[in-house]
Amino acid sequence: MLIVFDLDDTLIDTLGSITPFKLKKAVDKMIFHGLKIKNKEGEVNSLLAYDQNSPSCEKSLENFLENYEDKKKYLTIALEAVYKDFDPQIKVIPHRNAPLILANLRKDHKLALVTIGEEKVQYLKLKKAGIDCSLFSMIDVIPNDKGSSYKKIINTLGVSSQDTWVCGDKLSTDLKPAKELGCTTVLMKKGRGKNIICDHSFADYEIEELEELKKIIGEGYGDK
Repeated sequence: MLIVFDLDDTLIDTLGSITPFKLKKAVDKMIFHGLKIKNKEGEVNSLLAYDQNSPSCEKSLENFLENYEDKKKYLTIALEAVYKDFDPQIKVIPHRNAPLILANLRKDHKLALVTIGEEKVQYLKLKKAGIDCSLFSMIDVIPNDKGSSYKKIINTLGVSSQDTWVCGDKLSTDLKPAKELGCTTVLMKKGRGKNIICDHSFADYEIEELEELKKIIGEGYGDK
């Protein structure tokens, strides 16, 4: 069987360990480029609080800039800081026992990783989280469209979609395209996925910890 994972907030704690640091850096970068903020500490705290229940950093930053002039200019600057810059001081925290759980799953199944972002940044996150890239038969870092990536990996590894599971924290980008291919889907209730009301037309299962995945797979395919 093939198990395809998302990275951010599925294997690592992006919302908790990376995003606050990056949003603060984004505000600093906007200020450097001319944004005038009267109460930096207060506005940053409001931004971070809003982001905890926001669908994305982009939506959080749009809300933050709502009452500022040149919103488009500063949003572009901020998004570059969030999605392209990666400060080596950032601590990347894997979800509980993620490296060990992946190693155990790898004994009986093929694993793959599909993640949206900058390639060098995503690989650096894996390294800093202590997740060995060799655990994955394929890693695909893409700008968008996970459906095409899933299809490519399934075809390359010679596994049917019916024998493929996909685990991610977002219904629309992670699970919907997998479901359309006939894969079994698992919603990780972490990060931005923690507040999602599970739509079972996209997600067959929902979990709060990675270790639950082994049990679910065992029930469907017989204990390994």
